[in-house]
Amino acid sequence: MSKTMKIGIAGGRGLSTMMGFNAIEGVEVATLCDLDEELLKSKSEQYHIPHTYRIFDDMLESDIDAVVIATPMQCHVPQAIAALEAGKHILSEVTAGVTMDELWWLKETVEKSGRTYMYAENYAYMPFCQQVREMVRKGLFGEVYYGECEYLHNVRSLMVYPNGKTSWRSYWQLGKRGNFYPTHSLGPMMQWFEGERIQSISDHVPDGKRQAHKAEGGLHLSPAPQHDRIPAAGHQGML
Repeated sequence: MSKTMKIGIAGGRGLSTMMGFNAIEGVEVATLCDLDEELLKSKSEQYHIPHTYRIFDDMLESDIDAVVIATPMQCHVPQAIAALEAGKHILSEVTAGVTMDELWWLKETVEKSGRTYMYAENYAYMPFCQQVREMVRKGLFGEVYYGECEYLHNVRSLMVYPNGKTSWRSYWQLGKRGNFYPTHSLGPMMQWFEGERIQSISDHVPDGKRQAHKAEGGLHLSPAPQHDRIPAAGHQGML
């Protein structure tokens, strides 16, 4: 008889995975961790989650096999590393980390741990993105040399939590220069260039659009020109 895989969810946002986990035989969401005690009580009752924690490290000491990390993005790397060192598999919300240094730290820890780390970029699984990816695989565009993407999301209503406290998004999504959350657009598009590596990046994108073009050495990412969107282009056609 196969063992049930027990999942711990860190952060109320992670409850968005419940439908998927409930659809998989042999998987149980056994714990929920969040700082908000009212959320813990209401959501654990709603989703029939037997154990709750306010302290992340306490949850790691339970007998779960894997952790969904859906906490504020600046917490992702420290919590992922703690979970990997505790022998847990990881499903991490975007973004993986907030600095290049900590991403190297994460990469090295994953390789040492022998555990599975999955980056939960959900837009790569959207039906229309999967359709374009399948068209690329079938060669309907020929060799793909250009792609363009954008993701627009008005997050101003998410700057404050329901209890009136300032959200992490206030700093990491509206309070810094640059884009710390680009994977909803870049994630699907990068799959169209399978096997390629990014060689250069330039970024000043007030309207959210980005483009990738294939050249000697790999992919080059830059702001998209102001024209009608061309999501994918190859030697035999475009979409």
